Amino acid sequence: MSDDLNDDVEWTSGKTLEERLEGALENSTGALNNKNNIDKATALKQWQTETIPLVKTNNVFVRHLIYDFPEWIKDTFKDKVDFVLGTQSLDVWLDKHLVVKSLYNIENPAYFYLDLHPKEDLIPFLQRNLSAESDFKLGPKGMQSSTKKFYTFWVGNNQDYTFLKQAIIQIEESLQKSLKISSLTREKILAEMEMFDWQDRADSGPNGWFDWENSSRVTGGRYKYAIRYKGQLYPPRLIFNRAVGGDQDYTTNVARRNLTNLGFEVITLDNSNDLWPSQVEGPCFVLMHQHEDELQRYGETYTFNLGGTGGKKDLAEALQAQKAGGPAVSAIIYLPGNHPLTGRPHKAFTAWARVRDWEPMVEEGVTHIVARLEHHEFPVPLYIQGNASDLVEKLDWLDRDLRKTFWQRSIRKISDTDFKIIIEEAKKAAGEEMNLGDAAYAVLFEANGSLPLAEIADRMVKQGLVNQPPKATDLANTLLLDGDRFMSVGQNRWDLVTRSLEPALPDGFETLREYWEFVDTLQMGRSYTAEEIYQLAGGVNAETNPESFVMGLRQLRLLRYNPATSRYELQPYATSEGDDFKEYIILRLMALGLLVAQKADDTFSLPAREIIPRLYGSKEAQPAANFAPELKWENDKLLGWYAGAALVEYDPQEGTWKGNADALADIPGDAPAILAYNQLVNALRRTYLEGWGAQVDSFGPLSPVENFSEKLRELQKKVLVDDQTVLRIYRSLLAGHHVILSGPPGTGKTLLAEKLPEILWREEKHTILPGTDPDGPLVLDRPEVIHGYRAVFVTATEDWSVRDVIGGISPRLGGSEGDGKMSYDIRYGALTGTVLKNYKFTDEGKKLPVDTARPQRDYITESDLRYRGAWLVIDEFNRAHIDAAFGSLLTTLSGKFGTTLAVPARGSEVTELRMPDDFRIIGTLNSFDRHFLNQISEALKRRFDFIDILPPRPDRYEQELVISMQGALGHLHRNKLGQIELDAEGDYSWPGVIGFVRDGNRLELFVDNDAASVAIEDFRRIFAVIRFFRKLGTAQVVAVLTNLFTGVLVGMDWSDALDVALADSLADQLQVLTPEEQGILESYLEDAGQPASFAKAVQAQLQGHRNRRSRVVSLLREADILQNGSSPIDPQSDTPPTEAQLVALFRATEPLHLPNGYFLRRLRDLNSDRGI
Repeated sequence: MSDDLNDDVEWTSGKTLEERLEGALENSTGALNNKNNIDKATALKQWQTETIPLVKTNNVFVRHLIYDFPEWIKDTFKDKVDFVLGTQSLDVWLDKHLVVKSLYNIENPAYFYLDLHPKEDLIPFLQRNLSAESDFKLGPKGMQSSTKKFYTFWVGNNQDYTFLKQAIIQIEESLQKSLKISSLTREKILAEMEMFDWQDRADSGPNGWFDWENSSRVTGGRYKYAIRYKGQLYPPRLIFNRAVGGDQDYTTNVARRNLTNLGFEVITLDNSNDLWPSQVEGPCFVLMHQHEDELQRYGETYTFNLGGTGGKKDLAEALQAQKAGGPAVSAIIYLPGNHPLTGRPHKAFTAWARVRDWEPMVEEGVTHIVARLEHHEFPVPLYIQGNASDLVEKLDWLDRDLRKTFWQRSIRKISDTDFKIIIEEAKKAAGEEMNLGDAAYAVLFEANGSLPLAEIADRMVKQGLVNQPPKATDLANTLLLDGDRFMSVGQNRWDLVTRSLEPALPDGFETLREYWEFVDTLQMGRSYTAEEIYQLAGGVNAETNPESFVMGLRQLRLLRYNPATSRYELQPYATSEGDDFKEYIILRLMALGLLVAQKADDTFSLPAREIIPRLYGSKEAQPAANFAPELKWENDKLLGWYAGAALVEYDPQEGTWKGNADALADIPGDAPAILAYNQLVNALRRTYLEGWGAQVDSFGPLSPVENFSEKLRELQKKVLVDDQTVLRIYRSLLAGHHVILSGPPGTGKTLLAEKLPEILWREEKHTILPGTDPDGPLVLDRPEVIHGYRAVFVTATEDWSVRDVIGGISPRLGGSEGDGKMSYDIRYGALTGTVLKNYKFTDEGKKLPVDTARPQRDYITESDLRYRGAWLVIDEFNRAHIDAAFGSLLTTLSGKFGTTLAVPARGSEVTELRMPDDFRIIGTLNSFDRHFLNQISEALKRRFDFIDILPPRPDRYEQELVISMQGALGHLHRNKLGQIELDAEGDYSWPGVIGFVRDGNRLELFVDNDAASVAIEDFRRIFAVIRFFRKLGTAQVVAVLTNLFTGVLVGMDWSDALDVALADSLADQLQVLTPEEQGILESYLEDAGQPASFAKAVQAQLQGHRNRRSRVVSLLREADILQNGSSPIDPQSDTPPTEAQLVALFRATEPLHLPNGYFLRRLRDLNSDRGI
């Protein structure tokens, strides 16, 4: 926050804050009664003209706020709003309800009191999102009543202001709902019941009401209540919502309460006797249905073997007692998170069942019990992390971490009381449709991934979780307010926060040693199926299945999948062979080589990537929570594994750890496990500690370029630029300066700004990396290209401001479903966004990183190209008011090490972002348009070096022509015009017309068509003459050639195609020529091939004003020197150049071939104002 937000606000009144507060609250809880008896427009005007001027503050934000807030209220709610003016406060009433009290005082200049009673679910939302400085809390006791609960908070920044607005919008919507219900009459209900009799009574459609009335089970007992009126039954919720009207969807409880208040009889239906257990007499169990096979089918049978103790033994004894005449066994069915049934809930109690009978069955020497069930599916699943989360508090054995609840317990005996508690929870869930939050949770959990908002709503209805699709705004607000369960993932898609809490580590066994002791029993060279391995393992976590257990072994780098056999086999080093083998070696290999699945893209990451630097630098004890925070709740488990492998010393009592001194040391020996371990540790050290591979010093200066000459040649194949210019740019960048490339249009400034940093600082490395394929090698040895710096382009405009460069809070019209509501978000400007691309975890520069002090130097683009970092390239640099946009950044752009960039952030005004020391800005500036441009101040100019990028010299015209022809032919090829061919070297040709021969890195042009050869030579001569007077760039050459070639392809002959190409592409750019310059060009077009006539015409053009003649002659002399190295032409002479001098300079002995004169007429038309 800036200092001015702490400025005091003074009042002419000397009252204390408490006195002013008491006075302001005198009329707060009564009906709307403006004590001055004035209308809202007058109240607002008096507030703005009389009260606000009393506030003496330099705080720009607060002064803006106290003007803007009432105006926003007025514009947003229009006729629904009233204002009541107090001495030092302004009250806001919506729909005749006091909603906001705003109070301005010395201590807190922008204090608000907000009535959250109509929308109390906003409280956790505001508590979670308002900044700490807001001091959000319940207001004084004198403000509270049974119908009003005022909360107070201070608004000192844009982010909190945005949340204030959102809260008021939500409150007003709740008030609207209340008003609709309060206006409901008995007559409206009767009218809807009459309409139901006429239109819906016999409808057996989706409502199923007709089926239910005839005692059919089609509805599954969905209707629990009914309105009874004159011998008929009516669905209460449907009737009520229709009577209220609009698109509201009220719950059955709301409908029942209001219908009863209107005098209607609402009865409870008894349609569920066959769904719920009438009594529970026998023993009770929870049964985990974790697999499907011939012996175990969901809803029919449950199977378990007789091995083991605990739940299995208890169930076997209970079934034996039932067969002997004892009471029947009852059970709750639980579906785990990895069950094989598609389309079923996950991690939920889904049914209750009673055992009808059972029989033993022996398979491969193992005795199984197959119990046949009387199965009763719950109408609504009980999600333990969703709609049934209350069960965790009611059942001692149930834990939110379901792995703890069901660890090695696929069968759990429970009391009949616990059984009844679950049944009652299921009845409760079935009696009402789910609330929006729980229904959304159920849908997203089953989807196992993010969904669009509309898809969530649609699935709610299809799965019977709600009766009608919710409003998009209601659903979006529900998800937004429940930030503990839901998160927006962009593009109007939502996902579960808890999805990131799915087990990332293998969970078949608790310790690495258990995994190794099992794997050491497998045979090297033999292959296994997943089911065989799972059966051999025995007592693994009941939440696993064969596939997930085997996946865990692959993550630990012990097992690999062989696609040739579709079976699994041991990794070659997963053996205890060798005299020097020690168990801790394989445990270390498992810990350091562990892979974690990335659900988003089915790839794997290596936790050791983040852990190794911490391990290396942990000479002192570190907090346990800092070991692997990326794994969140599994941090402690992985820390225990590293401790078990003697990589760290872990003190659970103190909650600390530190690395062992030899944690990353090589181990002597030649056992397979030792050789593999040393390979892995070497790769980890090189990649994550020693800066090998793609790593670059995060804070180091820009490094000198290796093999500069070679990279210069490569750059010149892409951009036509001379050695000296590249050296000047390289020097400036290496010296820590930013650079402006200035020059005529078309000289390749933008392309040079892109390619120079990318090519010069590119590295080709022989990289040794840890492998991240669970079936691949531990270590990869491969060549890799790390490009230099990625150019991020932006074009300056005349309305640029600090917001465009740095960023700020920006309004956004349109809610989650395009509902037109206004929302606000932080949007970063061009500079901030580019700097953020150099950091980790910034979503390509769209958000702030966790660590603002350490830029990431391994920047990977969306096309998987690797760069050292990102630089900002600003096209048309000084078309903007650069000093207004960049003026506050003089220190940041100074080139000094360790500078920071102040950027806006949530919850506070600014965050200081460390600038990478090798970050640079490159600007481009069109020197022809200087008279249209804004001037740059001297202070800002000192932060940049200005380097001219000019057209090529005449000795490079041939190379320019080749590059330009390649560009023109490439354009035709991409647009599928003509028979343009592209060879393996990336060179284009036009068979029978234009071809190229490659000589090493150089292309030689040859033209097969005589007419084409003449036209190309004419263009070369004309363009060279134009450049005597206007320094046009290579882009204009490409433009003319593209039009020339396309003209021929559409049927023009070569001479006409060239003539119109020059007229259409170049003529308008030559309006800036002086009359003498244009006259000379016209003479050349008309008299080339007639040397005497041409020379005479030029000399006549040079007979005018001495100064203008001297300027033109100077240009001719300069052109002559560029062509020949020296010139006899004298600008100071009173006589014009001789005929011989002019003919030689212009090559005027050969005629041009533009018989129709389109280009010449266009020039003359423009000169005489007859053109456009």
